This record gives sequence, C-alpha cells and structure tokens, in this order.
Amino acid sequence: MKLMSKPLIIYVITYLAVGGAQKVVLSLAENLDRDSFDVWLASGPGGDWQNRGRTIKDVPFFEIPHMLRTIAPLSDTLAVCEVCSLIRRAEKQNPSRRIIVHSHAPVAGVICALACRICGVQHVHTIHGWPFFDSQSPLRRNAYKLFAGLTFVAPNTKIISVSRHNMEIGIESGWFSASDAVVIPPCTELDRFAPRQGPRVFLRAYGISDEDTVIGMVAAFKPPKDHMSLVQAAEILNRKGRNFKLVFAGEGEMEAPVKEALGRASLLEKSVFLGPYDRADKLIPEFDVLVLPSLQEGLPIVLIEARASGVPAITCPVSGVKEIISDGVNGVHVPLSNPQALADALANILDDEAFRHGIIEKALENLDVYSVPYMTRAHERFYRSVLRCNVEYDVQ
Repeated sequence: MKLMSKPLIIYVITYLAVGGAQKVVLSLAENLDRDSFDVWLASGPGGDWQNRGRTIKDVPFFEIPHMLRTIAPLSDTLAVCEVCSLIRRAEKQNPSRRIIVHSHAPVAGVICALACRICGVQHVHTIHGWPFFDSQSPLRRNAYKLFAGLTFVAPNTKIISVSRHNMEIGIESGWFSASDAVVIPPCTELDRFAPRQGPRVFLRAYGISDEDTVIGMVAAFKPPKDHMSLVQAAEILNRKGRNFKLVFAGEGEMEAPVKEALGRASLLEKSVFLGPYDRADKLIPEFDVLVLPSLQEGLPIVLIEARASGVPAITCPVSGVKEIISDGVNGVHVPLSNPQALADALANILDDEAFRHGIIEKALENLDVYSVPYMTRAHERFYRSVLRCNVEYDVQ
C-alpha cells in the first residue's frame, strides 16, 4: 500500500526582525513535529533573525525578494508571483503532497492570500495584530482596513489569532466566521526566564548599578508603541527629583524623535539604547519595571516575558493586552496617551512594596499556556483539523 506524503507547511513572514510574530514563526519552524509535517520557511529580505531562519535544521529557507514591509503595489504584485513560484516548486517536487501556506504579518498575509487563490492551495493566516487602530486618521484607518480585508480572499482561509479580541474584530468586520478561526496564544522560551536573584550583570556594562532604578521598554520604535508617553512620564518623575535610568530595546523610525525628546527633557544621559536586542531573558529580569504604553497590540510577548521574569508591567488596556495583564492583579493598566497617569503608576509600583510584590506573585502564575511546546502542539492539532476539512476546532 502506498503511504501518503507528509503535508508541507510553508511559513511566510514579511521579514525576520526581532519581534513577537517572528519569534512565533521561528519557534514553529524549529519545533514542529517532523514525523508528521515537512516545513519550509520564506521571508522578505532583511531582519536580525534572518540568519536564524536560514540555519534551521532540515527546513529549506527561501527569500521573497519583493516582499516589503510597506504597501507597494508593484513590489507586492511581484511578491505574489514569487510565492506562486514557491508553491509550484513544492507541487512539482511532490505532486501528491498536501500544502498549507501559513502567513504571518499583514503584508505577507495579503500576498499569500492572493497566491493561494491563484494556485488553489490552503491558506492559513495568523493575526498578530491589525494595521489599523482608533487613533489613526479616518482616511488612514479605512485604507489599512481595506488592505487587511484582502488577507481573506483565498477560498476556505483558516485563521489563527493570538488574542480573542483581534479575532472578534475580524468576525465583526465580516472577513471570516467563528467556525474558521481559533485563538492560539504566542509563545516564548519560558525555561529561560526567571526572577533575578543576584546582582545585575548585563546592564552593568552600560553603567547601570544595582542601586539604580531601571524603567525598561522593549518594543520597536514605531508610532503605535507610543514611546513618547514614557518620555513625558519620565520627565514628570524627573522634575519631582526621582532618580532612575531608562533602557530601550528596539529599532525603528521613531528612535531619532525619541532621542530628541529625551534631550530636550535633559534625560538623554539617563537613557540607554540597545538596538534590536534579542536576548530578553538576559535583559528584562534586570528591569525594576517594564512599560508598554502601546496604542495597538496583538498579544505582546514582552508582557509574557516580564511576568516570567518577576518584573511588574505597566501597559495600556488595548486589544490582547487585557487577556494577559489584569489591572491591579498581575500588572497595571493606564489610559492611552496619558503621561501623568503613567508617571503616577510608575511612582506607585516603585514605592509600594506590598503592592509590587503582590503583582509579581500573581504574574508568575499560569504561564504554561505561553510555552513553546504548548503553542507548537496546538498548531499541529489545528493543521490536522484543517487537512481533515473540519470546520470547528478547539486547541484545548
């Protein structure tokens, strides 16, 4: 009797920078059960994790040269052709093999949806966050929403969302039904994170001692992350005579404006910029508090990592944030774009030891759902259900 070929999962992401969506894709490519699935990985050019993607054992890597991080109709059209070529290559290599193209990030999602529609293969897309949010201008928001809708043009597209809130937005927008979608939380390497027990090691190289109070932010320097709210909150604390150091990890177009604002506030000398640092397990435990004042999110992995590091997190209650941080229980919520509220929350969590330790104690609970094995096994069950053409799925 002829044995059936293993299905092929082709992971496609816009680019392999240091980030949450990229961590999910790489973790899946590295850990998916090879006895049950073949795996290919494809990405647009660039990114600090590009080499990691290229060197995964038994996972062929393909660059999609024209897949860019911004909407560019000509390049996007060429990228659709390139993904189609990749699919045809997989079909030619093994005509009997079932193929799932699993896209991550908005641009990759649209490109893969069009390619899957043309080639007639199964499309799965993970929603890590939407490119539109309330504080955008109506014109920009509607344009991004129109673009996001193209992600679901391939017939029978199946959806994974990292948060229930983002899944509900897609259902309410009429892009897919609840029976075609499931929530699978993102992952991190939980075994590498733990509360710091001894003196600081990593930040000592940047002139930060054990006596310093460290306020950290780990996020790309992009407008939705709202670094400026932290800068303004720090300015308020500085005027009140508080001593602290600011540590930023990330890269992006907002880095220069943030540095300029810190300079005007006489805070630049109190600030450390690490760039796209990818060893959060070495960095986050050396913070006293982590801040993420984002205007829009999916389900931020950095908040999982802060919890696992025993570092209290202050964040805005947007999207999937509310699914991982409960205000006053395992973290603190502040209103969007409210530097005074953020400054007050920072002062409270740094001054009130009983409150701080209560937050940390609760934050360390119930983290297993964010582990790499949990997420990987959930994806394997999901792929099997898609290949069986099941219309409903439960990761539990």
